Amino acid sequence: MSLIIELFTFAAHRHNHFYWELFWLLISGIPFVFAVWWTFQCRNFPANTLLIILIGGLVFRSIFVPLDPPRLSTDIYRYIWDGRVQGAGVNPYLYLPIDPRLAELRDRSIYPNINRKTYAHTIYPPVAQIFFFIVTRITQTVPGFKAVLVVVELVTMGVVAATLRAIGQPPERVIVYAWHPLPIFEFGASGHIDALMICFIGIAIFARVHQKFGIAGAALGAATLVKFIPIILLPAFYRRWGKKLPITFLITIVVCYLPYLVGAGTGVLGFLPHYAREEGLQSGARFYLLNLIDQILEWCGVVHDLPPRIFMLLALTCLGAIAIWAFYRKVRLGKEDTNTRDQWILPAFVLALSLSVAIPVLSVVL
Repeated sequence: MSLIIELFTFAAHRHNHFYWELFWLLISGIPFVFAVWWTFQCRNFPANTLLIILIGGLVFRSIFVPLDPPRLSTDIYRYIWDGRVQGAGVNPYLYLPIDPRLAELRDRSIYPNINRKTYAHTIYPPVAQIFFFIVTRITQTVPGFKAVLVVVELVTMGVVAATLRAIGQPPERVIVYAWHPLPIFEFGASGHIDALMICFIGIAIFARVHQKFGIAGAALGAATLVKFIPIILLPAFYRRWGKKLPITFLITIVVCYLPYLVGAGTGVLGFLPHYAREEGLQSGARFYLLNLIDQILEWCGVVHDLPPRIFMLLALTCLGAIAIWAFYRKVRLGKEDTNTRDQWILPAFVLALSLSVAIPVLSVVL
């Protein structure tokens, strides 16, 4: 049933029927919910259930790979452009795509579709840039780039399944991620780089579960340099007085930034500061939760004047308090043993959930 719904979604996307596409995406959540319910109720799984789940996740994503162009996002064109620029030996943080010095790199399929090409330097951090460079040595087409991301997703699903097994949970519960309509569409159809970030987070969690703190720190650092969001997990991952995790985290940050700092300097921040102003991140004007609160209060007839900046300050204060709670909760015994070493998982989840709820716009633009 899920496969049939995906085919309808594919057709709607291909013919640019947005509302039908949205309809089929919503409908695809129905069989997903039943599949998850069955997985959590089942105690003895049939043979090869895990393999079927992984293959299903791969197939569901692969269906969308041939879609070109991706109609709901143009980010992938910037990915390919940044990789192409690096392939020509140019630091991607130096020049705008419209700069005459990059004229010879322009084509008719990628360059015309780059968003903000007339005024925005690239916003993506170094690990994302390294990935762009590597992928564009293989392919510079939209379907090709998405195909590589689907392979990354397969790695993620495998790591999540292995982590579930390691913490005593049925690995078949990976279905929650593998068959979820959002990552299937966002990575298979739109080709967002978040897939790489999630993969590194998965590796970091797997390493942390096995108390491989050096690997966990490096993977979390790499995830942070795909998009900056995963740094929120650092207080939960860190073990008091432990050195390996923070050291490898910092080394990863420095080593990955260093090649791009040469020549670009502070330009490695790219369009990020300007983007924060453009999208209302500095003022807090475009935070979904604040807009929702405004609408609810207005519907209730409550008149208020809460400045967006105050909301942002309150949200960041709450996140800071939760980060402190996450750190001290998991280390209250002062050491980890077989009964307490996984206490960090709940704080990590709470931190990620709090960020998503309080400042959801960051999950979209960073």
